[in-house]
Amino acid sequence: MGFLRGSWHLPTRRYEAGEAVVTEGEPGDEAFLIRSGRCRVHSRSAGDIRELGPGEVFGELAVLSADGRRTSSVSALTALARSTWSAAPCCARSSG
Repeated sequence: MGFLRGSWHLPTRRYEAGEAVVTEGEPGDEAFLIRSGRCRVHSRSAGDIRELGPGEVFGELAVLSADGRRTSSVSALTALARSTWSAAPCCARSSG
């Protein structure tokens, strides 16, 4: 949990309650760490999946999957701050 205590420098973005953070089906090469607040994970097929809070990570499936698409949407339930880990510099997808 060193990244929560500030030993990693990750860009942070803030969202208001009700704001979309990521949308199911969009391309994704970033994963996110919740710094503060709560969010809801949901999908068209499964409905509400779970709630996440500080210290939890989301978005990693898009980074690790072959097609690089978001498998669910995430919306802020409260004021939310999340940090970004980008796979782009280290994990470029091959086209073949």
